[in-house]
Amino acid sequence: MTDDSDRNWNRRHYIGASGAVSTGLLAGCMRFISGDGEGNSGGGGGGGGGGGSTDTDDGSGGGGSSSQPLKIGTAISLSGPLGATGQYIRDGYVQRVNEINENGGLLGREVELVVRDDESDASNSRNLLVNLIEQENVDLIIGGYAGGPVAAQMQVAERYEMVYISMGAHGRSWEQGYEYSFGAPPLVAEWWYDAAFSWIANELPESERPETAAMMGFSGVGTLGRAINEGTKTNLERAGIELVMDEQYELPLESASSLVNQAASTEADVFISNSLFADGVQTIRAVNDVDWTPQYYLQGVGSQTPSWSNELGELGNGVVSGTMMHSSLPFDGVDALNQASQERYDTDSAPTYFMFGYSWMEALQQAVEGVGGTNQDDLKNWLRQNQVTTVAGPMEFDERGLPERYSLATQMIDGTPELVYPREFKGKQVDSEATMIYPYSDA
Repeated sequence: MTDDSDRNWNRRHYIGASGAVSTGLLAGCMRFISGDGEGNSGGGGGGGGGGGSTDTDDGSGGGGSSSQPLKIGTAISLSGPLGATGQYIRDGYVQRVNEINENGGLLGREVELVVRDDESDASNSRNLLVNLIEQENVDLIIGGYAGGPVAAQMQVAERYEMVYISMGAHGRSWEQGYEYSFGAPPLVAEWWYDAAFSWIANELPESERPETAAMMGFSGVGTLGRAINEGTKTNLERAGIELVMDEQYELPLESASSLVNQAASTEADVFISNSLFADGVQTIRAVNDVDWTPQYYLQGVGSQTPSWSNELGELGNGVVSGTMMHSSLPFDGVDALNQASQERYDTDSAPTYFMFGYSWMEALQQAVEGVGGTNQDDLKNWLRQNQVTTVAGPMEFDERGLPERYSLATQMIDGTPELVYPREFKGKQVDSEATMIYPYSDA
């Protein structure tokens, strides 16, 4: 077990980071601090955990008997290419922390969430997390978004020997022998389309299965582009589908037209757009401008947020994506999150990444309560020896910090990312009557 003197040595001898001036913002009954580490408060976005006027806290909030809050720090992408999604994760943290504080806090202390915007930059993300640990003396840390920033943060968490619950940085990040990182659940790009390809193998008659695929997707943004590309190729090979086009582009994407025209010229049965939000929107618009309709349209990350249907309307329907989280999962807390999302986002169901953030905070809360404290080695050991249960269902972690591999397939139907496969998950029927619409032209 690491004692405090060892951990203080780690703090003194790791990467230096500049000091920060915090801006205190009250969100409901939670003490919420948001900024970029240089005194700039965080922006709005997916529903906004911050917002409102600058305020101070007299320590009398709804957190419990101690006047000293329990501080949880996160450096997360709230702006830049990853910001549109990262904001929902931040909102999920805010939602769960508000609930904790409304019920007496954690260990009898009010929880203070300290949020920093890394601007979708891995170097910023690393330095901001170091600053949260060294300068702001947070008690606990929790994950950022997405692969590149999180890969940097996993190294920081390991160096400082602090439990870090997050999406992870895709497959390779979980093979580094890290002891303090856990995915509850993870967001592993190599697993992303598993369920979508399982649907082809298990539900489509052999005579109707696609034979060829054209793929385009972003490169860079840390490990995400590479990981989803590699995972897709593995699934295509297993399914016996020939990859006739594989092109990558740098972000921001100036125009999708030339690549979509190239894909259309192949007349492939499957079109795979491994994209984020803005480039995904450009791509589907370009597909609808050419004389080609694939049988199956796989879309990367962008369609999992309400912004997809808000931006595209009916044009956004029919795309199939993967996830490890969904508002139709049959577990405690999901219905309440759906209700909260109606108030926060004016949507009937909870956005996927809102649920991810909520689940990661649930898992961290359960570990702290299970241990009865914040000793990092005790938290690590508790997570390795116990099951956590969140809105993603029950999970037990292997030696890498991962639950058993799984994937869920969603399809945009009438503006909503419906869970279409599988019909049963972790021994329970999913709360969804939606079925896959195939071919894509029927959507």
